[in-house]
Amino acid sequence: MLILQQDATFGLPKEHSERGFYIVKGSVEVSGNVYHAGQMLVFTTGADPLILAKENTTLMLLGGEPLGERFIWWNFVSSRKERIEQAKEDWKQGRIIFTSK
Repeated sequence: MLILQQDATFGLPKEHSERGFYIVKGSVEVSGNVYHAGQMLVFTTGADPLILAKENTTLMLLGGEPLGERFIWWNFVSSRKERIEQAKEDWKQGRIIFTSK
């Protein structure tokens, strides 16, 4: 987590190829655009954004190296296609149950 006071600026660390942040509270300006709490920004390799806090702001910084190929079906995500196929079958057969508790 990063807490910025109003009018503070911050540059994302450059050591990772995938970088971004989620705005937990407050708002920021990046490249002339204003973003608010609940939004997430992701930056491409080589981007060097300057983040300006428009008010007292809390950011959750995200970043790292690419994880590799991912397979997605509905809300299931895996690095192995066979696991997605198994999840599909488990769902169809009623072996996966979601509760609101």
